[in-house]
Amino acid sequence: MSEKYLVVGATGSIGSNLAEQLYAAGKEVHLIGRDEERTKSLSEKLNCKYTISDVLENGFVEKIKSEIDDIKGIAYCVGSIDLKPLRMVSEQDFTKCMKLNLYSAVDLIKGYQETLKKIIKDRLFCFQLLLLKGVLQIMQL
Repeated sequence: MSEKYLVVGATGSIGSNLAEQLYAAGKEVHLIGRDEERTKSLSEKLNCKYTISDVLENGFVEKIKSEIDDIKGIAYCVGSIDLKPLRMVSEQDFTKCMKLNLYSAVDLIKGYQETLKKIIKDRLFCFQLLLLKGVLQIMQL
């Protein structure tokens, strides 16, 4: 299983900071960003690969998966807030906000669902073994 973490929205302040922290911790990252110049610059700094993709575009998950299929985790650091009085917010504004902040994250998780399920299953099994070991140690007391 890969030890790569996807950092989506990698060139924003949260995404770039998280990518740098993962790199400093010895983790392998794969950056996802819209701005090629900024994403490439960060990838050179962190010695990692990157994909240029916009989460608002159809097929963004397939594009990312075509470049990296096996991952350890996803950091979805994309987001925006539309600061307008409610009376000025249109249905189109609301739909775009939901797609950017929620729907695209769900699509990405669904795209990597099988890999993520295996990670969770493996961690749950390890937790169960530790729990069983703890119970056995208590029983020996």
